Amino acid sequence: GPYQWIRHPLYCGEIISTIGFCFLKFSYFNIFLTFLFIFCIALRARYEEEKIIQFYPEYETYRKKVGFLFPKGKAS
Repeated sequence: GPYQWIRHPLYCGEIISTIGFCFLKFSYFNIFLTFLFIFCIALRARYEEEKIIQFYPEYETYRKKVGFLFPKGKAS
């Protein structure tokens, strides 16, 4: 599934939807809210990952291979 490419596909989808809404109802306030939302989502995801690593140390290997919110480029 999508977890082979990104670690947080749900959050990625939420961010894309929020950006789309920002374009639909464009205003400086909505731009501010969109950036605030993205910042909060990133903090939440980092916090969740810290908790996951406490219980599943092998998650660290997965983190190194798979992108956070966007797919990692393949190194040759």
